[in-house]
Amino acid sequence: MQQSVRIWMRSLTLLLLSLALALAACGADSAQQPAGELPTGASATPAAPASAGAVATALTPITVSDDLGRSVTLERVPQRIVSLAPSVTEILFAIGAGPQVVGRTTFCNYPAEVAELPTIGGFAAASISVEAIVGLQPDLVIAGSARQQPVVAQLERLGLPVVVLAPDSIEAVYAGIRQLGRLTGHADRADQLVATMQQRIAAVADVVATIPAAERPRVYWEVSGDPLITTGARTFIGQMIELMGATNIFADAQDEYPVINPEMVVERNPQVILGPDSQADQLSSAALRARPGWDAIEAVRTGRVYTLNADVVSRPGPRLAEAIEALAAQLYPEHFPARTGAAGAFPLTVSNCGLTQTYAQPPQRAVSMNQHTTEVLLALGLQARMVGTAYLDDAILPEYQAAYATIPVLADQYPSLEVLLAARPDFVYGGFRSAFEEGRSRAALQARGINSYLATEYCSDGPVTMEQVYHDIRTIGAIFGVPERAAALVADMQERIAAVQQRVPTGRSPRVFVYDSGEDAPFTAGGHGIANTIIGLAGGQNIFADLADEFGAVSWEAVIARDPEVILIFDYGETDAEQKRAWLQGNPALATISAIRNRRFAVLPLSSVVGGVRNPAAVEQVARALYPEVFQ
Repeated sequence: MQQSVRIWMRSLTLLLLSLALALAACGADSAQQPAGELPTGASATPAAPASAGAVATALTPITVSDDLGRSVTLERVPQRIVSLAPSVTEILFAIGAGPQVVGRTTFCNYPAEVAELPTIGGFAAASISVEAIVGLQPDLVIAGSARQQPVVAQLERLGLPVVVLAPDSIEAVYAGIRQLGRLTGHADRADQLVATMQQRIAAVADVVATIPAAERPRVYWEVSGDPLITTGARTFIGQMIELMGATNIFADAQDEYPVINPEMVVERNPQVILGPDSQADQLSSAALRARPGWDAIEAVRTGRVYTLNADVVSRPGPRLAEAIEALAAQLYPEHFPARTGAAGAFPLTVSNCGLTQTYAQPPQRAVSMNQHTTEVLLALGLQARMVGTAYLDDAILPEYQAAYATIPVLADQYPSLEVLLAARPDFVYGGFRSAFEEGRSRAALQARGINSYLATEYCSDGPVTMEQVYHDIRTIGAIFGVPERAAALVADMQERIAAVQQRVPTGRSPRVFVYDSGEDAPFTAGGHGIANTIIGLAGGQNIFADLADEFGAVSWEAVIARDPEVILIFDYGETDAEQKRAWLQGNPALATISAIRNRRFAVLPLSSVVGGVRNPAAVEQVARALYPEVFQ
């Protein structure tokens, strides 16, 4: 449809406003909002002229074909634009047309200066007030979805020019940006924006192209948990997952956003689960484990469940490159270490153990609870940003002792809430669930404006892997804005473990019994803790790997029946390792156990069998005990 738009005179505007009011009174359009629901900030009074900084009007008519195939002609560059979509608003401000925008939806929240603009309703057609739009005297209205057609039709009947920008692909986003650049007199800025976006996305794609197929994960994206909705291949999210070289487990869906059976997710077993941060509660570890069968999903077991900024990943606009970079950082953290938490990447949103928190800037006053979290922060060189620490099980590693000596110790064990708050922390890093008990809950800290992080080893329902330890280190690096340090630390840990595994003989796995404590009934390591992973990486077999927990009590009869070849003693508490060894060797009921007969014992401090920087050394030490002939 061809429209010819003349210079709008005040009398014509008032006439149109009268017509709009008449239509509303007669109920001529069922899609119009009910009376009395005029959005906050909308006004039927003629608005003030656009900012003096607006672009000068052009003399040559401009004709474009919008995303609904409509041909729209503007005789002058518009000076009073109303946006009906957040993505449109973001584009207009990104290309320098912000001063020309006089109205927005209630969902338009970026950049910050849009908050000063009057609103015309929501995004859905039924929530948009045509009366409010007319009252702003626009010379161009830009819609953002084909679903807004009822509003578009009303505005057309009033003679207002409307362009619909509803891109369905990344290339279409580029085209839409350029189109708005032409319409608003900012073609050069639009071209520059597109070129920058293309360069950033191409840089990600170039790295992805080097990633081996074996490292490219199966991905499940959850749009909604009730009902359970995911994304097919044709949506922006589907296209971004494909661009990442990952496999969308519902790429075969016919609908763009299909409603699915939860059992299908279990069957397709994604390695990574993603979703918008608006779904953080439903994507928490506890919520996912509560779904029947989902505790067996690899992503749930390994803790690879992430949420991304909903506004960034859902809007087809100038932040599309940012969305792709954020997705890449979650899918391939080892290949994109500098993207998450790098300088300028804040605010940063992190979902951890069922709690989603946003960091406006890196923490400056951190408190670490537990040995392994303290040593992670020290390994990342963050002692200058630590205002307290608590609860050591062992002496700090020699290489960190000088840095540790500069940090106040808040308590021998856990500090009270009052003592903790007195340190004025902006971040608390806990290694065990107990760090956030006795009044120190993460929710209570968050209510006081204090962010926190819990080692994911203790909110994972399934075997803990080194990947979870690496994930925690990378995430802490991102939170503190030092991702390159975290990447280097992880790489060093990976290299040390790989060096051990290269020397471990193949074809046999000595049976290992972990003796933590207990005389009447031994307390041992099950198959879900990091100790089980350490034993496996060292080339051994935990005889109680079938115990579906991190730790648990068993019977001495079971230990005797499974006949361990090596006993791994955890050294901590009032009874030290030598006392534990003496008791085992002196108990006649255990004399037939191979490890006791052959005096094959290994000792690890408790601080080595929780996820942290000591894990590679623990793997080395266990391997030496299992294969002394190899590790001389």
